[in-house]
Amino acid sequence: MTSPAPSSHPSPPPLQFTERFREFAELNPELISGSISRISRRLEECNDFRYLSMPKGTIYPYASPAFIAEEGVEELRKATQLIVNCYEDLAQRMKADPSLMEKLLPGLDEVTKEGFLKDHGYQTSMPIYRLDLAMTDAGLQMMEINTGCPGGELDGGLIGRSFLEDELLRAFRTFLNGYYQFSFHDPREDSLARLLDCYGEFRKKADPGFPENPTIALITSTAQAYYLTPECRGIAKYYRERGHPATVGDLFDLKRKKGKIMLGGKRVHLIFRKFSTESFLRRMDPHGGDFTIEQRKRVRDLFEAYLNREVCIVNPPFSTVMQDKGLLAHMREDYPHLRALIPETYVLAPEVLAREGRLASRIRDGEEFIVKRRISYGGRWVKLDPSDIRRSFDFLLDEAPYRWIAQRRVEIPKGFFLYAHNARYEMGQYYYNINSFGASFFLRVSPGDRNTPINASQGGAASSLIVVRPAS
Repeated sequence: MTSPAPSSHPSPPPLQFTERFREFAELNPELISGSISRISRRLEECNDFRYLSMPKGTIYPYASPAFIAEEGVEELRKATQLIVNCYEDLAQRMKADPSLMEKLLPGLDEVTKEGFLKDHGYQTSMPIYRLDLAMTDAGLQMMEINTGCPGGELDGGLIGRSFLEDELLRAFRTFLNGYYQFSFHDPREDSLARLLDCYGEFRKKADPGFPENPTIALITSTAQAYYLTPECRGIAKYYRERGHPATVGDLFDLKRKKGKIMLGGKRVHLIFRKFSTESFLRRMDPHGGDFTIEQRKRVRDLFEAYLNREVCIVNPPFSTVMQDKGLLAHMREDYPHLRALIPETYVLAPEVLAREGRLASRIRDGEEFIVKRRISYGGRWVKLDPSDIRRSFDFLLDEAPYRWIAQRRVEIPKGFFLYAHNARYEMGQYYYNINSFGASFFLRVSPGDRNTPINASQGGAASSLIVVRPAS
């Protein structure tokens, strides 16, 4: 096994400037109220900070940014890059030895295995990813990774930019005696750079018809449209403002014509995948849903175009296999230097738990461990409440072996935030997690208790991370 070299386990400092922001907010209620009104109006006017069917003029919740020192965000980047390097190493090992994939990910269908092993025209297996992180007293903890079609970069970008450009942060800087300046790494810029890097590598091996500046299509499906169509629109607008042709569509809108993928009569060179692998497979399956013959043909044609390198797709359609939560247990075993960063994790199966003495009773108790389905997303199929774990543990172990994991409960931190919804706000201490999106970061802030998943579908507010550095 070739393992990325370990580094020291970073333990980022607390968000000390967020505490100073609390002092500032409590002293300036009128300034805070005016800022929330302005930012809410700005988010309403962009028309993309909402779900697809929400009435125009309504937005979902957001929260004020967290503030971190420059050295703190650099430590976060080192830690996340270490984790991602190990995942990438494992992906390359599975491609070199498919039997390893069979061992770690049993039950994959043949199309998924073929698609994952295929050379997709660029080296990395999961160029765009999102890590869910918690900054605990014991150090940074990574609960899970999304390598399929991770979302959230539009929200993080809009919140960070809105606050950074508002007079509120100028006043906060004055409150800090002008000794500091604020900056923000927009995750939309991060995704654009990664898309273009992959495309540049793909283009070197592709037919000459691929231009240097590609037409980018952000493609989702009806299954993800409620959450992701507004995000796709907002990201496409950001790309166009930076000189890159970008459009938005559904999987069924794409047509293959003479070795080219078309959308709305124009050729698409680069697809930013905002549809799930599950949606992709169901639409190709003759028995997988109520789809027309033409719709299924269009998705099968896209798969053929992908295999023949007629279009560059990022992330690759089958990169989702790397977010299987069962791999968390393997990462701790095969990459020992990750054990300080990934919580203790076990696949729920009788023979696995039998090797660990009292582990089964510790998990069943519900206080020390939480339980998640290996393939889960959107905060669903996660059991956090101890009583729920106690009720369901025996069934999951006996009737659904290998499909769930137990993960040591992470003490999710609380921090000070302004929690805003449609120009109304409250201030207080809220649970939050940090999402690493490449080299950028954004947050989710929860109004719930410790047993509520921190997720947009559970009322989690979008937030961002502002970097504080000494003024020059």
